[in-house]
Amino acid sequence: MGSFSNDGKLMALGATPLMNHFISTYLPSASELQLKVYIYGLLAATYPTKEMTIQVMARDLDATEADIIRAYRYWERLGLVVRVSDNPPAYSYQPVDPNALTGERDLKYEKFSEQVFALFGNSERIHGKTVLQYYEWVEDMGLSEGVVLELLRYMISTRGKHFSMESARKLAVTLSEQKVISEEDAKRVLEYNRQALECSRRILRRFNFRREPTEVEMEMAEKWMKEWGFTPDEILDAVNATGNAMTPSFGYVEGVLKGRMKGGAPMDRASISREEEEREMLKAVYMALGQTNGPMSKGMLDLLRDMRSKYPDDIILIASAECAKRGGKLADAMTLLESWKKKNLETREQIEQYIRHIDECDRVIHQLGEIWGVALKGGEVNREHVDRWSGNYGFSQEQILHAAPWASGTARPMSYLDRILKNFFDRGIRTAEQMDADHVQAKSTGQSAQTGSRWGSGTVIEQRYEQRPNTEPDADEVPEWIRKIAEEQERKKAAEGQEEEGHVPGSTT
Repeated sequence: MGSFSNDGKLMALGATPLMNHFISTYLPSASELQLKVYIYGLLAATYPTKEMTIQVMARDLDATEADIIRAYRYWERLGLVVRVSDNPPAYSYQPVDPNALTGERDLKYEKFSEQVFALFGNSERIHGKTVLQYYEWVEDMGLSEGVVLELLRYMISTRGKHFSMESARKLAVTLSEQKVISEEDAKRVLEYNRQALECSRRILRRFNFRREPTEVEMEMAEKWMKEWGFTPDEILDAVNATGNAMTPSFGYVEGVLKGRMKGGAPMDRASISREEEEREMLKAVYMALGQTNGPMSKGMLDLLRDMRSKYPDDIILIASAECAKRGGKLADAMTLLESWKKKNLETREQIEQYIRHIDECDRVIHQLGEIWGVALKGGEVNREHVDRWSGNYGFSQEQILHAAPWASGTARPMSYLDRILKNFFDRGIRTAEQMDADHVQAKSTGQSAQTGSRWGSGTVIEQRYEQRPNTEPDADEVPEWIRKIAEEQERKKAAEGQEEEGHVPGSTT
């Protein structure tokens, strides 16, 4: 016996009848395989043969038997075929007549479709294929139509009418796994998701991210509220503890929250041992350092206690995140905390402002290194230079970088640029245009194109301005033999009466 037949009415409609109503109503919604299966089966049903089976159709259409059966389930839901046998699978094709849908399944689906279309409004006519996917949640997941409709209402209210089908399906799976039956139960479960979505959005705004949260981020926020017992306000307070982390993330927030909880609920420090609480905090510190785990030795716990004697937990986590930028370890975080204490930085606000300042200085130093073709690190001395140029002298970052090329090729470009900018400041030269004009004037009067100075041919660049104490972090003292050569040259000039007035960019001539 073949797998296909017809109810007798098809023969009166003509050879392999593919009615216009099918083409206009059902064809646009179906996939390529679903259409192939329907039409190929329609031919077999119109002219039944023993040879045509599911196995043969799968072979001819280059598909699996499971693909064929899945396609027929789609047409079953539309009422265009009826399964008349399970073993082997066999189907009977029904007339494509919009007035002929009289079966219980067809009436239920038609009512469900109308309700779905109503949710989206007359101006947002969704595709019939999409409605079928929603109805599969009823058929395959065991959800009631009311629960599915409640889920769709929730998605529209929180994500808009063009929400992600995958996001909705994941929620449908959650409702199915929790065996949600009533619409009230669905509202209760979805409320957690609503809070997680809003909390995730607020976290992203705190991070200055202008995007929607990902599914993973929402799942993390829901876990913090539902499983760990934190309120949205408590979670946002943990977000504040991220400070100025280079790459703020939900994972960092989770590390902060882990340091504040025990056993799935907000930590009651009075109810657990001090060492247990310290271990939880140490785990959070390791996570902030970018380490999935770390030693829980007595030495590490003692180090944590020393850190806590100086600052509260949220500032310790900020210091750990700063050290993570440079691959630092727990001991480095302690060193950083001690340096903050020496600078009288006490509050989180003061520390965050200081970190922003350090990051800005380091960016300028890095850009200077690129201009000079050398590797420059932050460091206290180099940052003091930048602070002086911007703070004491009042030059902008753009003006500092504009003057930087004139220090190229010198042995200590940071010190040489410091001299250039000081002379500009002393002479009231403030803008890039004024700097350029001064440089052009220096060249026109025969001064060095590189330094803008008049110098005899027997001198080196470092001798062309008054010597300053060595302030570079790792610079050696000037060798004695070089110093003696410079002194001898100066004595000869004085004796011959040929000493010329020194000049660097920005100095008077």
